[in-house]
Amino acid sequence: MSSTLKSWISHLIKTYGFDGIRLDTLNEVPKTFWTEFAKSAGVFQIGNIMPANTNVGYGADYQNYVDGVFNYPMFSVMRDIWATGNSMIELSALMTTEAN
Repeated sequence: MSSTLKSWISHLIKTYGFDGIRLDTLNEVPKTFWTEFAKSAGVFQIGNIMPANTNVGYGADYQNYVDGVFNYPMFSVMRDIWATGNSMIELSALMTTEAN
């Protein structure tokens, strides 16, 4: 199955000339697959880790397998600050965690 998907993405990129792809729910597939898939694609890849409230280190580790991941922990904190009036201290704490 993985060889079919790698062949498919390579063909898709060549046919349509994409310069990047978005990958959904990276954590639902073994990490080693993403390295192989990325090589077959040959373009920038960015993906998401679900659920969105997953800890920073868990999501950041996927950057070892694809070019980038969406920062859903940051999104969740920012949404809570602006939507519910939570303290900006939560943002400061998350930024400190992400810096380490």
